[in-house]
Amino acid sequence: MNGPLPTRLVFMHELPSLPLHTKVRFLGCVARYDIKQGRLELEHKFSSPTKDAKNKSRRSSDHTTKVLVDIYHVLDTIKADELQIGTWLNVFGYIRPEDLQGERDDAAVYVQAVMISDAGAIRVAEYEQSVSDMQAINRRFRRGL
Repeated sequence: MNGPLPTRLVFMHELPSLPLHTKVRFLGCVARYDIKQGRLELEHKFSSPTKDAKNKSRRSSDHTTKVLVDIYHVLDTIKADELQIGTWLNVFGYIRPEDLQGERDDAAVYVQAVMISDAGAIRVAEYEQSVSDMQAINRRFRRGL
């Protein structure tokens, strides 16, 4: 099959485990915008679902992941309100080894954005559950079940 590989919908905390140059889509909240370097710092505090003793779902194991997003290629399409702290964004892009400035922050994942859209008034818990459900279906599909 020829053509580009599909985008993988992932949680931000999964980004560090993916290979470089993977095309991804993820949701993140703007924590900071660095005008000089043209990058956003996004965060998402994710509580992974676990089961209690009575097999009921509950949230625990909080993960906060920092992602630095190079927005150079989307500067002409991004709106000023999408750069405001607290804005939830859908980011489509590629995992890169470091930012364009050559600086390295081992705690960060670098993503080169090819498209960014405002997520609007998103219900984060419902989004997390939907992505988890979709990933479970994809795992079963890959195993041939």
